[in-house]
Amino acid sequence: TTLPQWTVAKNASPGVVGISVLRIDGGSIFDKDAAEKWGVGSGVIVDADGYILTNHHVAGGKSKRIIVSLADGRNVDGTTLWSDPVLDLAVVKINADGLTVLPLGDANNVQVGEPVIAIGNPLGLQFQRTVTSGIVSALNRTIKIETENGSNYMEDLIQTDASINPGNSGGPL
Repeated sequence: TTLPQWTVAKNASPGVVGISVLRIDGGSIFDKDAAEKWGVGSGVIVDADGYILTNHHVAGGKSKRIIVSLADGRNVDGTTLWSDPVLDLAVVKINADGLTVLPLGDANNVQVGEPVIAIGNPLGLQFQRTVTSGIVSALNRTIKIETENGSNYMEDLIQTDASINPGNSGGPL
Protein backbone atom coordinates (compact mmCIF):
# COMPACT_ATOMS: atom_id res chain seq x y z
CA THR A 1 0.00 0.00 0.00
CA THR A 2 1.06 3.56 -0.63
CA LEU A 3 1.18 5.90 2.34
CA PRO A 4 -0.47 9.33 2.04
CA GLN A 5 2.06 12.01 1.10
CA TRP A 6 1.53 13.86 4.37
CA THR A 7 2.51 10.71 6.30
CA VAL A 8 5.65 10.26 4.20
CA ALA A 9 6.57 13.93 4.71
CA LYS A 10 5.97 13.75 8.47
CA ASN A 11 8.04 10.58 8.84
CA ALA A 12 10.89 11.61 6.53
CA SER A 13 11.39 15.29 7.41
CA PRO A 14 13.38 14.65 10.63
CA GLY A 15 15.95 12.73 8.54
CA VAL A 16 16.55 15.65 6.19
CA VAL A 17 19.31 18.11 7.07
CA GLY A 18 20.54 21.49 5.92
CA ILE A 19 24.19 21.64 4.89
CA SER A 20 26.04 24.97 4.95
CA VAL A 21 29.50 25.00 3.42
CA LEU A 22 32.02 27.81 3.82
CA ARG A 23 34.32 28.02 0.83
CA ILE A 24 37.19 30.32 -0.05
CA ASP A 25 36.48 32.07 -3.32
CA GLY A 26 39.93 32.74 -4.76
CA GLY A 27 43.18 31.07 -5.74
CA SER A 28 44.27 30.02 -2.26
CA ILE A 29 43.64 30.69 1.40
CA PHE A 30 46.69 32.97 1.30
CA ASP A 31 45.14 35.14 -1.42
CA LYS A 32 44.38 38.43 0.34
CA ASP A 33 41.61 39.18 -2.18
CA ALA A 34 39.88 35.83 -1.58
CA ALA A 35 36.36 36.05 -0.21
CA GLU A 36 34.58 33.59 2.02
CA LYS A 37 31.27 32.40 0.62
CA TRP A 38 28.59 30.21 2.19
CA GLY A 39 26.75 27.67 0.05
CA VAL A 40 23.63 25.84 1.20
CA GLY A 41 22.16 22.48 0.28
CA SER A 42 20.34 19.51 1.73
CA GLY A 43 21.23 16.00 2.82
CA VAL A 44 19.75 12.74 4.07
CA ILE A 45 20.79 10.93 7.26
CA VAL A 46 21.46 7.35 6.12
CA ASP A 47 23.09 5.89 9.24
CA ALA A 48 22.60 6.37 12.99
CA ASP A 49 26.37 6.91 13.36
CA GLY A 50 26.01 10.27 11.60
CA TYR A 51 26.60 9.50 7.93
CA ILE A 52 24.77 11.87 5.58
CA LEU A 53 24.32 11.45 1.83
CA THR A 54 24.32 14.62 -0.27
CA ASN A 55 25.62 15.90 -3.61
CA HIS A 56 29.26 16.52 -4.48
CA HIS A 57 28.34 20.02 -5.67
CA VAL A 58 26.99 20.68 -2.14
CA ALA A 59 29.76 19.27 0.09
CA GLY A 60 32.55 18.03 -2.18
CA GLY A 61 35.79 19.81 -2.98
CA LYS A 62 37.72 22.11 -0.69
CA SER A 63 35.87 23.82 2.11
CA LYS A 64 36.81 25.70 5.25
CA ARG A 65 33.83 24.56 7.35
CA ILE A 66 30.68 22.45 7.04
CA ILE A 67 27.71 22.94 9.37
CA VAL A 68 24.84 20.46 9.39
CA SER A 69 21.46 21.77 10.61
CA LEU A 70 19.29 19.06 12.17
CA ALA A 71 15.48 19.06 12.40
CA ASP A 72 15.65 19.36 16.21
CA GLY A 73 17.47 22.71 15.93
CA ARG A 74 21.02 21.49 16.55
CA ASN A 75 23.83 22.76 14.31
CA VAL A 76 26.73 20.30 14.17
CA ASP A 77 30.11 20.54 12.45
CA GLY A 78 30.57 17.99 9.69
CA THR A 79 33.39 16.57 7.61
CA THR A 80 33.21 15.34 4.03
CA LEU A 81 34.57 11.78 4.09
CA TRP A 82 34.07 10.98 0.42
CA SER A 83 32.86 12.69 -2.72
CA ASP A 84 32.75 11.92 -6.42
CA PRO A 85 32.22 14.71 -8.98
CA VAL A 86 31.24 12.24 -11.74
CA LEU A 87 28.47 10.66 -9.64
CA ASP A 88 27.78 14.04 -7.96
CA LEU A 89 27.56 12.30 -4.58
CA ALA A 90 29.22 12.99 -1.24
CA VAL A 91 29.16 11.55 2.27
CA VAL A 92 29.35 13.93 5.23
CA LYS A 93 29.98 12.66 8.77
CA ILE A 94 28.72 14.32 11.95
CA ASN A 95 29.09 13.31 15.58
CA ALA A 96 25.59 13.43 17.04
CA ASP A 97 23.09 11.08 18.62
CA GLY A 98 19.32 10.73 18.41
CA LEU A 99 19.36 10.91 14.60
CA THR A 100 16.42 9.93 12.38
CA VAL A 101 17.68 7.60 9.65
CA LEU A 102 15.93 7.42 6.29
CA PRO A 103 16.12 4.11 4.43
CA LEU A 104 17.35 4.32 0.85
CA GLY A 105 14.83 3.30 -1.78
CA ASP A 106 15.32 1.02 -4.75
CA ALA A 107 15.29 2.99 -8.00
CA ASN A 108 14.61 -0.25 -9.91
CA ASN A 109 11.09 -0.26 -8.46
CA VAL A 110 10.20 3.31 -9.50
CA GLN A 111 7.42 3.68 -12.08
CA VAL A 112 6.66 6.57 -14.44
CA GLY A 113 3.56 8.37 -13.13
CA GLU A 114 4.21 7.32 -9.52
CA PRO A 115 3.60 10.11 -6.97
CA VAL A 116 6.72 11.50 -5.27
CA ILE A 117 7.66 14.17 -2.78
CA ALA A 118 10.92 16.09 -2.51
CA ILE A 119 12.12 17.47 0.82
CA GLY A 120 14.88 20.04 1.10
CA ASN A 121 15.99 23.56 1.79
CA PRO A 122 15.04 25.61 -1.28
CA LEU A 123 16.56 29.07 -1.42
CA GLY A 124 18.53 28.56 1.81
CA LEU A 125 18.00 27.58 5.43
CA GLN A 126 15.14 30.03 5.92
CA PHE A 127 12.84 27.42 4.32
CA GLN A 128 14.24 24.23 5.87
CA ARG A 129 12.54 20.92 5.15
CA THR A 130 10.14 22.30 2.54
CA VAL A 131 7.98 19.57 0.98
CA THR A 132 6.95 19.62 -2.69
CA SER A 133 5.10 16.94 -4.60
CA GLY A 134 4.78 15.69 -8.14
CA ILE A 135 5.15 12.53 -10.16
CA VAL A 136 7.95 10.56 -11.71
CA SER A 137 7.95 12.12 -15.18
CA ALA A 138 10.49 9.82 -16.83
CA LEU A 139 13.24 7.31 -16.07
CA ASN A 140 16.77 6.71 -17.39
CA ARG A 141 17.36 10.33 -18.39
CA THR A 142 20.86 11.54 -19.34
CA ILE A 143 22.01 15.13 -18.98
CA LYS A 144 25.26 16.93 -19.77
CA ILE A 145 26.64 19.14 -17.02
CA GLU A 146 29.70 21.36 -16.89
CA THR A 147 32.05 20.89 -13.94
CA GLU A 148 35.35 22.40 -12.90
CA ASN A 149 36.95 19.41 -14.66
CA GLY A 150 35.03 19.82 -17.95
CA SER A 151 31.87 18.21 -19.31
CA ASN A 152 30.25 15.28 -17.55
CA TYR A 153 27.25 13.14 -18.48
CA MET A 154 24.95 11.97 -15.71
CA GLU A 155 22.99 8.85 -16.67
CA ASP A 156 20.08 6.80 -15.34
CA LEU A 157 18.43 9.81 -13.72
CA ILE A 158 14.86 10.04 -12.45
CA GLN A 159 12.99 13.05 -13.86
CA THR A 160 10.26 14.59 -11.70
CA ASP A 161 7.95 17.55 -11.97
CA ALA A 162 8.17 18.21 -8.21
CA SER A 163 9.32 21.80 -7.71
CA ILE A 164 13.09 21.90 -7.08
CA ASN A 165 15.08 25.07 -6.33
CA PRO A 166 18.68 25.94 -5.42
CA GLY A 167 19.24 24.52 -1.93
CA ASN A 168 17.21 21.34 -2.58
CA SER A 169 20.33 19.59 -3.89
CA GLY A 170 21.16 16.53 -1.81
CA GLY A 171 17.66 16.14 -0.39
CA PRO A 172 15.51 13.04 -0.82
CA LEU A 173 12.96 12.30 -3.51
